[in-house]
Amino acid sequence: MTRIRVLHIPSHIAYVHKLHSHLYSPVTAPGSAPFTIDQLLKLDDWRFFDVLHLHTVELASIEQVRLLSARLRAQCKGLVFTAHDLAPNIEADGKAFQQKMRLAMRLAHTVITLTTAAVERINRTADQPRSLCCLPHGSAGRPAGSANNAPGILAFGALRPNRDFGALVRAWRTLDPVQRPPLRLLLRSVGPADVARNRALLTELQTAVREEPDCTVAVTDTMVAPDELATWCAQGSVLALPYRHITHSGQLELARDLGLAAVAPDAATVRAQLTDTGDETTPVVWARASALASPGEYAGLLRRAIAVERNDPFDHTGWQAYREREHRELLDAHARIYKDAKSAATEWNSI
Repeated sequence: MTRIRVLHIPSHIAYVHKLHSHLYSPVTAPGSAPFTIDQLLKLDDWRFFDVLHLHTVELASIEQVRLLSARLRAQCKGLVFTAHDLAPNIEADGKAFQQKMRLAMRLAHTVITLTTAAVERINRTADQPRSLCCLPHGSAGRPAGSANNAPGILAFGALRPNRDFGALVRAWRTLDPVQRPPLRLLLRSVGPADVARNRALLTELQTAVREEPDCTVAVTDTMVAPDELATWCAQGSVLALPYRHITHSGQLELARDLGLAAVAPDAATVRAQLTDTGDETTPVVWARASALASPGEYAGLLRRAIAVERNDPFDHTGWQAYREREHRELLDAHARIYKDAKSAATEWNSI
């Protein structure tokens, strides 16, 4: 049987590397990574893939999404859309983002969400996808419990508008210097444009490092491999997720895999990451949306996370068995979805 060739946009996210089986596999797009909708539209020859798997509509214009729709129909290519985010993480125009989301969901043969709460939100919208399903998935790394780590607060990620490292540092600095654990930040994928946009933040972080011996900030211009992240997380016991807003957090999944406590945004779709999988043991301190604006309030959440104890000891063996079962189900579901999308694409001209 010929494998279904799947083009992922963007292609560099860790989630993509999990979607590979004897029935389908990701293809490498011409040009540089991360591959974008704009780059795809500039290509005349689309014969190198069968199905496009879109993971975000951010950083593409409404017109580009419309053109993508027309080209997919003309070239008889299938489309699968995973709605990782129901609100923009980077763009400022929420209305334009929702317009692009509706276009993508209307066009896709299947729309995938990561939690039942996200399904419920989409079901409340006027435009219903032809097919909508929920496929939870964990982090891209292999579970490796580290619940016995030395105390420490960790935070990592790219410099995005929906993430506030500065607020985290300000909150941590209000904690008692004698009792507080070290704070370690890892900023990834930081390019020249990120430096230019975030000069004030980077200056604030440099000042904290200079004045606080137990604060460290590492900066890299590349992605960080899942195994490297797991090793880096061994330096602490609490993973802080200083998001202003978020739909789904792969970082929360990593905390679950590593047996870490977490401070996470209190959103229904984020809470569902635990409730959908019956997780009653991961210690999570939930932060309301306004907490980051108050150093004292967020410091209190950090203090609670440092002191929290698991309801049960971290069951590394049981959790790994769950993740392996989840991964098999994820692969099987995508095999069906890609097959249906490829078959249905031949009917584009009749829709």
